Amino acid sequence: MRVKQIELRCIYCRHGFTADIRPPESWIVKRYPLLNEYRFLCPECGAFAYPFELCPDNEAPYEDLYRMFAVCENAWQCDLCGLYGPDCENNVLKTKCLRHIFLEIEQLSDRLEDIEKRFPPQGKAG
Repeated sequence: MRVKQIELRCIYCRHGFTADIRPPESWIVKRYPLLNEYRFLCPECGAFAYPFELCPDNEAPYEDLYRMFAVCENAWQCDLCGLYGPDCENNVLKTKCLRHIFLEIEQLSDRLEDIEKRFPPQGKAG
């Protein structure tokens, strides 16, 4: 395939810009940045960017975009918690990286407490 100018959109600040690339026949869900392919960083803030055609302005970004273009494997989960930022593209473990794990543990703990309330422990058989 030949070089083509594509429109890109930043996941973080929503800045739009263009790049000349040799796009694949079709975009599939795979970790492009880890394969040193199609790593797009926003020139304004440094967060990852994605081809605009995959998610126009009237649609919310979806999980596969994060899988395909973010360096960090947890970018989607962190963004759901409001923790994703441009510094996540440096692929360096930070304290904030653990926050979404703690939130999940907290939610699971709450659910377990609800289950325990509905099914109180039985007396020991004996």
